[in-house]
Amino acid sequence: MERLVLLLPLLFLLAEARWCAHDKKGICEVPNIGGWCFHDKKTAEFSCDEDNYCRNQSTLAGKTNVAGCFTKNGDIRCCCNVGQLCNPQLVFQQPEIRSTSGQKCSYLYEDPREETVIYKDCQEKWCMAFMHNIPEKGSPILVHRGCESRFLLKHVQSKEMDSEYKNNSMWRSTEVVFNHPRCSEIVNDSVAWVNETQRQCLDIDYKGPDGEPLKGKICCCRGTDNCNADFKWKDPAIRLDTVWPTGPKNGALSVPTVSTMCVVFAAFAVSLGFV
Repeated sequence: MERLVLLLPLLFLLAEARWCAHDKKGICEVPNIGGWCFHDKKTAEFSCDEDNYCRNQSTLAGKTNVAGCFTKNGDIRCCCNVGQLCNPQLVFQQPEIRSTSGQKCSYLYEDPREETVIYKDCQEKWCMAFMHNIPEKGSPILVHRGCESRFLLKHVQSKEMDSEYKNNSMWRSTEVVFNHPRCSEIVNDSVAWVNETQRQCLDIDYKGPDGEPLKGKICCCRGTDNCNADFKWKDPAIRLDTVWPTGPKNGALSVPTVSTMCVVFAAFAVSLGFV
């Protein structure tokens, strides 16, 4: 029983986690205790501190709910562990570098059958829009516009809430985005800059929550403020095999999440006779 008492707090710590913006994955997950979100103001990198830059800073050891930047030899590297998606907010920490700060993105949900829901503009490295139809004949096109990382986090939170409380099915309509290429793949280096903006759309065919055939379009851009505001259903687009010529890949979480690690650890503990 003594071993059980020692184990449960550790499992609790593993279950606590925070999300960070990530250049390639869109979002990534770190432990709430000891995990860091990272941003490099010179290179515009956003990550989960995979190179342990933040973790190796002695001034940050053991600290929580902090955010700040280190300037050394011309580099400006920033760390935070405050709330969710704290590293996109690090662009506003001084010194602010406009060229690596991303841009404002229009943030709203459009359904022609209802009043458009408009939120305050967000600011991130990538602006995006997800457009899709619904099974009904002659159905309108529904449009989500926003910031990539925030969109993906909202999807994950909705799915987790529905799994636990059975009261949030919003994730069902956005699961397809989570399982398709990220903006960094859709708008790769070969896409030309036009009027200080890079932009590209991806057409997708997929099955809805009930197996019904649907069509969608994922559009991404960066450069000018609100570049995602004018993406339209008829915009030219590439196909999935252009981005993933060898077939589908995993979504944002290609490595075990912290919550998954908790389950694995619990199973391991049981196998050792701790519980």
